[in-house]
Amino acid sequence: MNLADVIAGADPLTEPARAQVARLDGHEVLVICTLERTAVVRVKGDRELRLVRLDRLEVDPESLIWQQKTDLTQVQVWKLRARQRRRS
Repeated sequence: MNLADVIAGADPLTEPARAQVARLDGHEVLVICTLERTAVVRVKGDRELRLVRLDRLEVDPESLIWQQKTDLTQVQVWKLRARQRRRS
């Protein structure tokens, strides 16, 4: 099943966890992160990251691990506060 369909049917407050296996054009890849319509992937054994549409990635829905979506704005606030504490 393609990753776009799996995500469309999942809880909207969750997202696939990092470094999960998928297939792209018959090659095994690691899904580093998912975005709205695309995913950042790394072909196994390669250092280069690629941006790929979710509907091109084939996954086993039963083997996916899900995590709560990260509020990037909140993470950015935490990083800014941490930097400010280090400076003072």
